Parts: sequence; structure tokens; C-alpha cells
Amino acid sequence: MTLESYSLRRYFIVILGFITSLAFLTNTRAQTSVSGLREGGFSYIALNEVARLEGFTTTENNTSLTIRSPDGVLVVFANSPDVLWQPSGGGQEGGDIGLSAPVLRRGATWYGPPDAVELLGLVAFETSLVLSNNTRVNVNYPAVTASALGVGRSELTELGNGVYGLSLFASGSAGSDTLSMLLADVGLLSLAFPERQREFDGVLGQFEDARPLFFSVTAVTSNTWTGDVTFQQQGRRFIAQPPYGLVVLSGDSRRVSPQEPVSGVILLPTSFNLRTPMSVSWSGVSASVQFRR
Repeated sequence: MTLESYSLRRYFIVILGFITSLAFLTNTRAQTSVSGLREGGFSYIALNEVARLEGFTTTENNTSLTIRSPDGVLVVFANSPDVLWQPSGGGQEGGDIGLSAPVLRRGATWYGPPDAVELLGLVAFETSLVLSNNTRVNVNYPAVTASALGVGRSELTELGNGVYGLSLFASGSAGSDTLSMLLADVGLLSLAFPERQREFDGVLGQFEDARPLFFSVTAVTSNTWTGDVTFQQQGRRFIAQPPYGLVVLSGDSRRVSPQEPVSGVILLPTSFNLRTPMSVSWSGVSASVQFRR
């Protein structure tokens, strides 16, 4: 499967248009959303991601996370609802405070209940947050159909109208979960973006001997990235590598930054079934996903 087998002129005219717009969309979402977790009947929000969006400084060790915000200093402890709060002003009482649920640490991510986030000056709703600058961001709660199998983190990201992509979060130069890849079935993108259905249908017609997956790579800071993505399903194994199995259409094939995301297509062999769970590995992160229901 190589691009030489298709009409390059038509391919680039159609593909580059929607890839550019979708890469911009996913990069914007990556910058304006935080991860959520539902466990034990409670909803949790990723505290270190909130701090990163707000520009708060953090320090952590194996048992505690400290967040320094303009409103005060918050210290949370793994598996405990008790926190230390030191407000910066004199109008709020500090000291030991009990949260509505214990703080959880999952890998490199610290999850706290909504009242922990509100101590930092944010307003928490069921699926969104209002930041200190009045910007509203989404809280993305992962669906149960994608599960992490290795180092790093994975989750399903809703693209719209019930269409989901798989997001893999890896370590970058700025720390854990600062480098990400989004994978989505090109065949479902017309459902997520119905106004561009004609373009997507035209793209699919170019790939009769492949199952194309859209990919987008984003990063918190300028970083190198690897284009090797491994797929395994029922004894089959395929490694997508540039320039053929993985085709970069926008951005740099070696570096990524917040201002210059990378996007393109992965040409998955037709022997893979998108309606059957498969294992996906990239940059030390693995997940099991079913792209189509």
C-alpha cells in the first residue's frame, strides 16, 4: 500500500483540506479539555491537567501533589480525602479540609473530586469547567471500550455525533502526558462532520485495499515524536511506519509543537477488522480499541 497507487493530485487536494481543519480542531480540543474519571460512584477531574491549563506550578512525590495557584496552595494526598489548603488571602479559612471523595493517582495523573478544583478558583459542572479567565473547557470521561494495557494513558475522545477516536498520551520533554496521538476511522468522520460528507466519501474511494485511519499528533511543548504505530488483532501484526504505512500530510515527520501539530493517515491492511477489538501501541503506550461498533 503506497501513495503511488492513487491519484496523487486528487489525493492531496481532498485530503489536505479536511486533515488541516480536523488537525486544528483536535489540537484545539487537546488544549481546552481535561481528563475525567468515574470510579466508585464518584466523578473525578485530573488536577495536574487543570494546573497545566491555568499555568499553576506543581510539585509531587509518590504520595502527594502540591498545586500553587493565585488563590492559595493546595496539597492533596493519594487515596485520601483530606487535603491541606493555604489561602493567599485572609477572607477564607485554611488548614485541614475534607473533600467529598479521596484523591486518586492513576499513573502520572492525579484525580480529585470537583470540590478540589473549586478550591483553586474554578467552577466545576458535570462535564465541564470554567477556568479563572471564564473560558469553559470540557471534562472528558473515558468510555469503557478503551482500556490501557501499558505505560502511559489512553481514552476515547468524542469527535461529535457519537463518533469516537482513540487518544494515546505519552511522555514528552515537558513530562508525562504531554505528547498525544489521536486515531480515528476515516470512514466514520462523515458522521462526526456531516457538512463534509462528500469529501470524506471521495477520500474513502481512494483506499479500496486499505482501511484508512486519520491520525493527529499534538504536544504541550516542541518535541520529537515517533511515527511507528503497532496494530495487533487475532494473530495479525502490522507496524505503520512512514512514509508508506503512515503518511504525514501536515506538519513535520520528526517534530511536533503546539503551533504545528502533525496529521495524516495510517493505511491499515484490509485483513484488520475495525468492528473487532485490536491492540494499538505507540510511543510506549498501548490500548485496546474497537473503532466501529
